Amino acid sequence: MIARKLIMELLPEPRDAGDSVLVHGTFVYDSRCPYEVTVVIFDGIALRRTWVLSRDLLLDGLRQPVGGGDVLVLPVRHEHRGDRVELVLRYPGGASVLSLVADSLGDFLTETIEVVEPGKESGYLNIDAGLADLLSLEE
Repeated sequence: MIARKLIMELLPEPRDAGDSVLVHGTFVYDSRCPYEVTVVIFDGIALRRTWVLSRDLLLDGLRQPVGGGDVLVLPVRHEHRGDRVELVLRYPGGASVLSLVADSLGDFLTETIEVVEPGKESGYLNIDAGLADLLSLEE
């Protein structure tokens, strides 16, 4: 399991509505769920949200805008702040835009690739255990 704490900015919507707020995100990758990255967002006081994102979506989002529906990942170049990635997370009643340093996210994702190469994820799935869990729900 890989866990990395990354500092993100919660951006105001609309963008000119005020200052951004720093939030902490813990990005977690577990080879038992090789397609997923879990992100736990914490504002340092009380706010805590958990999102489960596609690792491929995050990898692709380092280079080009990707996603749809509830999650968008957008690479953004800031003149004074360098390359960043924006995560647009939509939920009933609104959306949050989180911005983080692209290199920090890239370093975390590189670590995940060292554990499970893209395209090799299916070799890490325990299909029998998953099927047993599903069948036990029917009882």
